Order: sequence, then structure tokens, then C-alpha cells
Amino acid sequence: MSSSGSSAVAGRLPCVACQQFRRRCQPCCAYALYFPAGSDPDRFRALGKAFGASNVARTLPELPPEKRHLAVDLLVQWAWENPDCRNMVTWHSLKEFKELLLVAVAGRFLDVHRAFGAGYVACAIDGMSREMGRVAVGLLVQWARLHPERSNVVDLDSFPLFQGQLMLAVALQWSITTGAPRPMLPLAS
Repeated sequence: MSSSGSSAVAGRLPCVACQQFRRRCQPCCAYALYFPAGSDPDRFRALGKAFGASNVARTLPELPPEKRHLAVDLLVQWAWENPDCRNMVTWHSLKEFKELLLVAVAGRFLDVHRAFGAGYVACAIDGMSREMGRVAVGLLVQWARLHPERSNVVDLDSFPLFQGQLMLAVALQWSITTGAPRPMLPLAS
């Protein structure tokens, strides 16, 4: 083992993430597949700064295995395009982040982000059930695809109105789709 902190495990060099964290890269390392030794360390730094490396590591196993590399590539691309964004995912919005990542690997994330901003969408669907969150994201995807010329339609001042309108649209869509009475939704404050 070398004394430089980049010791190899079973003949394998530590991944970029473990080099950044200055720790030994274990065989079950969550980052090794996506940031292997010798890859660009700026990719991992950008991802960690924007989303939090641990949030990404917790979320990736919940995605279909064949979509995980795509998810990492999309997140890195987003982080590079938005270098001023930090800590986009907080503990309370981790569930919504997972939902948005599932949308991302389905090829619809960039449309939603362009139109509304991923952070605003995650906050807007916070507190909704998983099914209603999917309805909400589906409605936002439809709107974004119908209006490709519109971008950044939500800002801090208009967020409460956006959240209220989204909840109303989800309730209406839920009622139409299921034939059930409109579900109770928390009122936007």
C-alpha cells in the first residue's frame, strides 16, 4: 500500500470520489462505476456541489440499473450548465429529487427544468403522495413540451401562485383520471 492515500484495493485504483474524500475505495463503492480512477474530477465536484454526493449515492440504487449512467451524466450536465446552484437537494426534498431523477432518465427532465426550474418543481411537489407527484410532473412535462419557447416561468415571487395552481391542476387531473372525488390537498400558505 502506498502512503500517498491513493492505495489500490485488489489491484484497483481509488475512484475520483474516494480520492476527493481522501478515503480508501471499497469494492462496494457507490461512486466507482460512475467516476472511475482517471476520469475528470471536475465532473464529481460539480455533481457534489449542486446536488450533494451522498444524495446522488442514495438515489441511484432506486433507478433501473441500465439508466444510472444516464442519470449521472444528466446531473453532471445540469450542474455544469448551472454553476451557481448549490445544495439543490435538502433532506426534506430527497423524495422529490428521486422522482425528478426518474423523470430525467425518461428524457423529460431538461424540458421541465428549462420551463420551471428543478428546484421549484421539487419544492412544489413536496408533501404530495408519490402518485400525485407523478401526476404533477406529468402535467409539467406536458406544459413544457407545449410551450418550448417559454423558460424560467417561475421565480421566487411567483412560486406560491405556481404551487397553488399546480395543486389545483393535479387535483383536477386526479379526479378526471381516477373518477374519484378530488383528493384533499394542503393549502399553499
